[in-house]
Amino acid sequence: MNNASISIVMNGIHKCSGACLYCSAAKSMDYRGKDNENSFKFYPDKLKERILEYTKDTLEQGKKQDGTMLSVDIWGGNPVENFEPFKKVVEFCENELKEFRQIKLHTSGNGLELQDRDVVDYLLEHHIGYQLSHDGLGQWVRTGIIDPLYWDKTKDNIAELAKKGNLDWINAALSQRNPSYFANIDYFNKWRKDFDIMEANITIKLNHIYDGTAPIDKKWMFDDNPQIKKGEVIGDLCFTGKTLQEHFHEFRKLVFILYTPGVKDDPMYRPYYGYIAGQAERYRMLKEGEVSGSCVGFQTGVNKTNFAIDTKGKYCECNLIDSDHHVLHPSCKQPEYCKDCRYKNLSECHPCGSEPFRDKCEWHYYWAETLEELFQFFECKKALEQMAQQNHQCKCKENQNKEPVFCVKNYGF
Repeated sequence: MNNASISIVMNGIHKCSGACLYCSAAKSMDYRGKDNENSFKFYPDKLKERILEYTKDTLEQGKKQDGTMLSVDIWGGNPVENFEPFKKVVEFCENELKEFRQIKLHTSGNGLELQDRDVVDYLLEHHIGYQLSHDGLGQWVRTGIIDPLYWDKTKDNIAELAKKGNLDWINAALSQRNPSYFANIDYFNKWRKDFDIMEANITIKLNHIYDGTAPIDKKWMFDDNPQIKKGEVIGDLCFTGKTLQEHFHEFRKLVFILYTPGVKDDPMYRPYYGYIAGQAERYRMLKEGEVSGSCVGFQTGVNKTNFAIDTKGKYCECNLIDSDHHVLHPSCKQPEYCKDCRYKNLSECHPCGSEPFRDKCEWHYYWAETLEELFQFFECKKALEQMAQQNHQCKCKENQNKEPVFCVKNYGF
């Protein structure tokens, strides 16, 4: 079966119960404005027209095969929290897109809305996948003193969704105050053990906030936690200094662990493998005129279409904002300090415009160095595997009284 993928953004939705002050969408769409209210706009005919336009080629290819499956991610504020608009979009997808042989629905939320049993039952009844936005040990930035994974009103519903396969993703945004991969792995693994879901098929993305996010001038007014004290200003959450170095050191360590034969299937590490492996292999230099991704192409005008389409039937600059709004740095233009950098053409140094660049480059440069090191590691690993496949003869015995030689057999290849 052929596959197509889109995001549907609910136009005019600003409601989100989270307190994620680093959220670029909240800033672009002014979630917290005094007069900001939901004003949902939905034009089903225009939305369908745009979806068919975007998927035209894929549908044509599907006719030669066994049809086309359309994967749809539904976004807009905290999507399921905006329950009535959300249900209208689900019904549209289920009833109005008959050109596709199968529709697979997915959405995202911060978990607070899952205290409502009607919401949980709806996700189960309509077989809707769910990504939980949860920052692990740094969840206090999102939902204050409430941790949805352990809150009495949500914990059992979340565990049920995980056990039944609906909750299949967790997206954790690491930051300067919450930088450790391994500490957050311990946190999520403890939760998985506590609720007997170690075998549940969940991908846990140990992601990071956008570099360029502005410092947060709000104070933490609850009791101390290991990452912040009561009355302390939250401040700059972007990675910098020694914390940045340690963060990338842990990343490299985690990559080497996950690439050890057999580890990716170990229940302790399996949820983390897919995202980390995908990140580790992102060393790619752009060719002249090439863009780093679909959103960047649309934001800069290189592309006329994007996978993100809102309920007014218009393409969006980002799957988190509707077509009436713009990302914070739509030109995606690199700052002047990039022009003489050896990584200036690296895809990762051409991010989307959700946040502007920082005044001084730190994160991107050290991330580029990390990716280059890993690229060389993967190339060496590939060469060694090819040698092993060609039955390369071991010469160790012939060199017993000489300088030691490298032997692929010693390294398990």
